Amino acid sequence: MKEESVGTVVKYEAEHGITIKALRRYADDLVEMGVSRNQVGHVIEETAKHGTPASSLVQGLGMFLESAENLKKEITLTVNVNGELKTIKIVIKSGNERGGLIHWWLMHVVGYEMEKKPVTDFWPMGQRIVVDGEAKQLPNVIKSPDELAEILEKSIQEIAKNPEEYFINQRTGNLRRAFNDIVKTSDLKGVPIEGIDSIKVAFSFKEETIDNKMIYTYSLESFYPVEGSSVWEYRSALKEWVVKG
Repeated sequence: MKEESVGTVVKYEAEHGITIKALRRYADDLVEMGVSRNQVGHVIEETAKHGTPASSLVQGLGMFLESAENLKKEITLTVNVNGELKTIKIVIKSGNERGGLIHWWLMHVVGYEMEKKPVTDFWPMGQRIVVDGEAKQLPNVIKSPDELAEILEKSIQEIAKNPEEYFINQRTGNLRRAFNDIVKTSDLKGVPIEGIDSIKVAFSFKEETIDNKMIYTYSLESFYPVEGSSVWEYRSALKEWVVKG
């Protein structure tokens, strides 16, 4: 961890009894998970400002990524596109603070850069989110990182079962180049989620040739609830919390 990165968070962490040595260890742990080294100080500072100290950040993110290790990281499907069979691939990566599993844990669980985004929707895991010195207690619906990983797994399974519905533009019949769609939790069998009605799933898209075969790859970038009585959204322009039920 660079000295300037340490400097941005030393004051806060010192107030909470955390030594520079411990802070460096937490930073190294986050980098090992996938956070960019040149951004790790900013990540620690941002999440601490919103109520999650470095120790809790490392523990929570680490538990989630460990739970997500059991997920299938790549799913290959064949889709009929205007009478032509094409191969698409769904990819799940840990990523970093800009995209992937790490990104949406930081943003939609602990509030990373929530004041810089127009809106931020949160997974209700009983966490306290601090903005301008005031804490918002969120509902405790999802009890653990394991449960959140299971919701992700079931959502990806639902998309993979219905590729024509999710990956094909219904107007043109072509593959979608941008994927930013809704999964209804009522379609997720075996995952009762009180107060969460729908989830937004966002994928990036790229074409690549592998062994002389064109593959259309959709990589998971973000995943968060958007509707339900337990879903709270922070709107930065008005500095207000709104329930989405």
